[in-house]
Amino acid sequence: MTSGALLQQFDVMADAPNGVQKLRELILQLAVRGKLVPQDSSDEPASLLLKQIAEKVERHYANGGIGKPTTADLLAADDIPHHVPDSWRWVRLSSVGAIIGGGTPKTEVAAYWIDDGGVPWLTPADLNGLGSKYAHGGRRQISQLGLENSAAQILPTGSVLFSSRAPIGYVAIAANPIATNQGFKSCVPYVGLMSDFIFRFLQAVGPEVDRKAPGTTFREVSGKIVGQIPFPLPPLAEQRRITAKVEELMALCDTLEAQQQRRTVARMRLNRSALHQLTTTSADAEFAAHWQRLRENFHMLYDTPKTVAELRQAVLQLAVRGKLVLQDTSDEPSSVLLDRIATEKARLFEEGKIGKQGPLPPIPQDETRLPVPDGWEWVRFGRVMELISGQHLTPDLYNERGDGLPYLTGPADFGDFFPTASRWTHERRAVAKKGDILLTVKGAGVGKTNVLRYDEAAISRQLMAIRPVLVDARFVDLLAHSATERFRAEQIGIAIPGIGRDDVLRLGVPLPPMAEQHRIVAKMDELMTRCNALEMQLRGAREGATQLAVSVVHHLTAA
Repeated sequence: MTSGALLQQFDVMADAPNGVQKLRELILQLAVRGKLVPQDSSDEPASLLLKQIAEKVERHYANGGIGKPTTADLLAADDIPHHVPDSWRWVRLSSVGAIIGGGTPKTEVAAYWIDDGGVPWLTPADLNGLGSKYAHGGRRQISQLGLENSAAQILPTGSVLFSSRAPIGYVAIAANPIATNQGFKSCVPYVGLMSDFIFRFLQAVGPEVDRKAPGTTFREVSGKIVGQIPFPLPPLAEQRRITAKVEELMALCDTLEAQQQRRTVARMRLNRSALHQLTTTSADAEFAAHWQRLRENFHMLYDTPKTVAELRQAVLQLAVRGKLVLQDTSDEPSSVLLDRIATEKARLFEEGKIGKQGPLPPIPQDETRLPVPDGWEWVRFGRVMELISGQHLTPDLYNERGDGLPYLTGPADFGDFFPTASRWTHERRAVAKKGDILLTVKGAGVGKTNVLRYDEAAISRQLMAIRPVLVDARFVDLLAHSATERFRAEQIGIAIPGIGRDDVLRLGVPLPPMAEQHRIVAKMDELMTRCNALEMQLRGAREGATQLAVSVVHHLTAA
């Protein structure tokens, strides 16, 4: 199988998640298997190249060069990783290049380091994000004195630099004489024309070397391990054809990746622009036009799980603005509902069932944000609910035996669908009841909500419980969820940032008539179900593309 077959599968591979990266990996695997370019029977076989290498090493070593001559280490049949063409030979990496480590001069000796005119010196960190196969130097240089007083060695131009720790697997070709720290086990090719092929080979096997590296907290491969890596040696002429084809295909991958990134950015901008126009316009005619454009381009705009997540947020904003369902002029207006809520809260206070709540300031015109339909009212959140602050419990006040009330400490207890306790307590300092909306008010999850399914639960100070009064609890949950970004923008503190009671109680929210609250909640259920289905469909399509890509890889790399 050659590059022609690979080109036929480019689109299949690219459509998979991380498809271009998988293409790059596949190109390298085909290259080191002899499947990227056709063989030429007129090529001088690798067996003769090995003899030439041995002769050159003898002469080079005799003249004081790097590397002690050894006999080419041919692999036994059981050690061969995969089939290669007949003109190739399996050897160890140390048979085609000297494996050289590095060193670091003492950092406290200023004379060992130089700002300019010294020896370029590399650490693995210098190769992070290099963006080129050639390395010219790192952030620091060492002096001749530093070189003489450390294990660092000057590696010649064309040396293939391979990071052996922190992390393992960075690869580059030395563009000039260079030294490295001890985090490298570099290969100095005995035949300079082999640098490019060795570079591509180490790119191909680097991830496997990393996976098999010894160590736990600090993983590293030694020079001996690197030298023993099985190396498939092609004829020199074929190496040149392989590396030229790799360069061509990698450039094609670069072009494809850039095109995908431009399309993705353009699609995201278009998506966000469409949603912004939809959720901020106030005129009904403009809203209808924006909605129609979104519907006409729906499949182009919502083709990834990420864009579906943004669609969910847009639908939520439409819900709390009165744009999701039709209004009914026969609905009892919110002003009447607010009067009943005030009466009910006064009754509950007289009976000792809720605490006293201070007066909330009126909402200025500039806080009402966008207009809402007739019959709706902008209100402070605290007018439609009771807010219960959580309380901190020390470990001696809770247990893990299941005794007492469930004790919820934050979003970690929320689970995927409803809160699940891992601790229990007999303390009743802050108790939420079934149906309360739990709001995270401290830590990384500020603004996250969930509805309590237990009959009762104690809550930590990382949470507050919103208890609706005469309003649809599901709609109140939508209001709280729609304010997530505002809550996060208002949090204060350094160690554990968060929001306070006033941030929640004084939040301005739009309140629809009770009947419309029910209609909005029903429509949200319907639309979220559709979003779930769309998300599953997209994930299934991506998984299908991934499986197809895996199948293509298997087919192309099969011996």
